[in-house]
Amino acid sequence: MASTARAQQPALRRVAMLGASRPTPEMHRMSLDPFREEMRARGWIEGTHYAIESRWAEGRVERYAQLAEELVRLDPDAIVTATNAQVIAVRKLTRTIPIVMVAATDPVRFGLISSYARPGGNVTGLSTDAGQTIIVKQLDFLRQILPGITRVGAIANAANRTHPAVLSELQVAARAQKLEILPLSVREAAELEPAFMRLKEQRAQALLVVLDGLFVLESVRIGALSAKHRLPTASGWPGIAQAGGLLSYATDFADLYRRAAGYVDRILKGAKPGELPVEQPTRFELIINRRAAQALGIDVPQAMLVRADRVIE
Repeated sequence: MASTARAQQPALRRVAMLGASRPTPEMHRMSLDPFREEMRARGWIEGTHYAIESRWAEGRVERYAQLAEELVRLDPDAIVTATNAQVIAVRKLTRTIPIVMVAATDPVRFGLISSYARPGGNVTGLSTDAGQTIIVKQLDFLRQILPGITRVGAIANAANRTHPAVLSELQVAARAQKLEILPLSVREAAELEPAFMRLKEQRAQALLVVLDGLFVLESVRIGALSAKHRLPTASGWPGIAQAGGLLSYATDFADLYRRAAGYVDRILKGAKPGELPVEQPTRFELIINRRAAQALGIDVPQAMLVRADRVIE
């Protein structure tokens, strides 16, 4: 009887996840944990109703193709991806397995979807097009804290195909404010300290770090370099602010993964991804590291501290 009962139990649905960094406690808190919580709230119990198969790129964009192949080979019911490069890697291998984006940038322009209202194909999810505008907002926050700055560095990942568009928008915004942007691109962690040294040689007064899996992975190193080279740093990843950067401003990543779970829920219940409209983020988080500011001799305006969602003392 027991074997008959087991045979009648429905098979676990499989959800694959492709991550840019590595499964650290912080990454679990920002992605997997809120995803699981929302799935549970919608009636999906991990281990009972579904299983998660995850792969992590360790900050290396070149690993996406191999990891995507591993996940597609599992033939999951849905694949959750974070960035454009991940979506592209998976989409090259399948046009049938549903792909749920968490933080894609300008997916229409990059050919990932046909339109926001009706994406078509097998891709849907969330688009952080505000992601380009977000770095302009980070620049604005830097200016509010450091009104006298005129030269700002910007570190990007040379392997990230979306970064040129982000830097281009940043340059336009900076020119309007009579600021000079000093862009530098790196491909690996070993190039970070030379990049900081180069920016100091160029007399950069502050730094913007363009959001990327490599920089998420190297949050602690970037925070330490910011302190070492006395370069006030703004980014789109909370971990950099926590590690010694001046501030971070970005979409609430935990909220994005909760909303991604909503897409997976609907897909597992039979919805077609191409008919699910792509959504924009609605929650943003400003973190200011007052302790780092004090170490740099910076007096953060009270208005900024009041506005912040979190202040690190």
